Amino acid sequence: MSMSDNHDMDQDAYIKQLEAENARLKQRLETLENRLEQLERHIDHLERRLGMNSRNSSQPPSSDPPGTAVVLPRRGRKKRGARYAERILTAYATCRLQGRSIMEYLRDACRCHLNGLPAPSLIQAVTCLAQTA
Repeated sequence: MSMSDNHDMDQDAYIKQLEAENARLKQRLETLENRLEQLERHIDHLERRLGMNSRNSSQPPSSDPPGTAVVLPRRGRKKRGARYAERILTAYATCRLQGRSIMEYLRDACRCHLNGLPAPSLIQAVTCLAQTA
């Protein structure tokens, strides 16, 4: 074998090595692109969930962050009054079923609102006053 044959073999081996590395890098790129697409979909999903509140989902108003203004539709006083009565009657019935005082719940809800805290839950028996004391 001459020196040039050795050089040709080295070049062929180097080219094969580069082709193998290129194939491996293409596979890695495809894997990373797929993962990026998955993460972008997940971020979109989380951003949609983050933007949800009681006005654009089935969540109750008590799940809104502190300081969120309650915006009632401008459909006249009767609609707003009906919405208020609906909420008060729901709170009353829930408190009654749990053996809780509606007046204490409403007092706690007002205090929480004034202090920028989340409204006390109708589901749990713990009030926000017990949490802050």
